[in-house]
Amino acid sequence: MANLFTEIGAKIEAFLAANNMTQKELADKIGISKQVMGKIIHGKKAINLIEISKIAEAMGSSVDSLIHGTNNEEKTEPVFLMMGRAQNPNTSDDFRFLNHVMDEMIALEVLLAE
Repeated sequence: MANLFTEIGAKIEAFLAANNMTQKELADKIGISKQVMGKIIHGKKAINLIEISKIAEAMGSSVDSLIHGTNNEEKTEPVFLMMGRAQNPNTSDDFRFLNHVMDEMIALEVLLAE
């Protein structure tokens, strides 16, 4: 899997071509400059969830389809979304375990505070 931002940019570029729309037209719809849109399309700008949401809305799409697409790639849990693809295959499992431990610690703090 390529960089998440590069993949999103490729999906935006495909949308523009399929809908005979310019980068400027899409940029105007979401309130950014053509230059910033160009950086997004080429994966040169890290975009946050709010920006992804605005782009998806302007494209008449969902955030999920913009991030994951319609192929059968492995879905990324939201908590891991901005991490990119981990090199070690056990990293995701390690983070899930850490997330579980953190949830348990929070639950314990709540119980002790009562």
